[in-house]
Amino acid sequence: MKYRSEALEAVHEQAVAMYKTGGITEADMREYDKFCLKNPKKKNLLLFILKIIQ
Repeated sequence: MKYRSEALEAVHEQAVAMYKTGGITEADMREYDKFCLKNPKKKNLLLFILKIIQ
């Protein structure tokens, strides 16, 4: 994935960890994707993978 900056990469990684543990909803995760990723349309793959892992 391409991030807008290194700082936003760290923020996104924390959001993914919170999403995996149920700390934030899928809708919240989408908002983090939109804010942190250069191309948020690719985030659908990330959410799909996370659902498989859970």
